Amino acid sequence: MEFLAGISPKTDISFFTPEEQDIIAYLATRDWYVTRTEYVKITEASRYKVILMKPSDWIKNAFNINREIVVAFSSYRTFEPRSIDAIDYLDVQELRLEEICSIIISKDDDIEAKLNSILKNNEEARVIVPFSYSEILGNKDNPNYLRNK
Repeated sequence: MEFLAGISPKTDISFFTPEEQDIIAYLATRDWYVTRTEYVKITEASRYKVILMKPSDWIKNAFNINREIVVAFSSYRTFEPRSIDAIDYLDVQELRLEEICSIIISKDDDIEAKLNSILKNNEEARVIVPFSYSEILGNKDNPNYLRNK
């Protein structure tokens, strides 16, 4: 069966900001198929938007990723460790999700350094690939940017 990147017709992205919708569209034109969106509430004041994406055959073979990846959007200007909790608070069957890898997309342009600082002392932490909104939007013309990161 041939892989088709895109967004499932059953998936609602209308509650994402136009900027976030642009990022989702970018992800869905590469090696991913967006299957689900969800709001994750950690506290009354802390809510995150999350998408699930199925990998293409190329991604499956290159990175040994067979299940869906969780992508959490952190729309706060400053990255906070609780953003990582959005991945764990997602109400989905565990067998459906890739356990060793996820993605966080943050408005904080310093997300990579902050995430590395948080995770460096946790040897059992999953691999979290960090992106900033501006980083993805600034590299939309590079089809291999996501793969390379």
